[in-house]
Amino acid sequence: MALRMELVADPARGPGYGILRVLGMPPISGRLSIFVQRNQGAEPYLGTEGRWVTQPVLHVIGAPEMQATGGATIALGPDLVDPIAILPPNCMVLIGIEAGGAKAQGRVAVRGLLPSAAAGEGVAEGVAVVHHDDPVEVVDPEPEPPMPEPLTAQPDFVPLEPLVSDPSHLIDEPKKKASPGVIALGAVLVLILLAGGWYFSGLPP
Repeated sequence: MALRMELVADPARGPGYGILRVLGMPPISGRLSIFVQRNQGAEPYLGTEGRWVTQPVLHVIGAPEMQATGGATIALGPDLVDPIAILPPNCMVLIGIEAGGAKAQGRVAVRGLLPSAAAGEGVAEGVAVVHHDDPVEVVDPEPEPPMPEPLTAQPDFVPLEPLVSDPSHLIDEPKKKASPGVIALGAVLVLILLAGGWYFSGLPP
């Protein structure tokens, strides 16, 4: 059975509390159970301690307050309001009600709810600040700076001066002395030349 539902903040109790208004709900006596399902995420069902899980979890709450004009109001506490209040604004929530064997459900939009944190450090100058679980935007990393181009100009080379031998480093080789045989042979040749000259000088012309 589909019901028309509205989930609003409870101004009397403050952040973390809400009122679920159900139109067309038949009179119910006693406690009832509800489950909460969101239309985003891989774990769509609200479990215990504000965690979202993969299987439906029934939450037992107090008896609804029936209205004379028809319908009922159900008071919700932080265990249900806090995880719903921080959902993205475009997220739709399906709430199912079970009581006395009867089941009904309806969709509600997430608007105007404040989590419990808004009553403390989330309040700035009387204005409550709500932090939604928006998807994290991935920012591409900045490109790395280009590598410097290699130098094309060749460095200036200074030509080396040719090496000049230093006379001071030269070592004089010792002069070879004439052997006695060579001296004797020279003396014999000198004598032969002198004798020949004397002989030829005595001949008549």
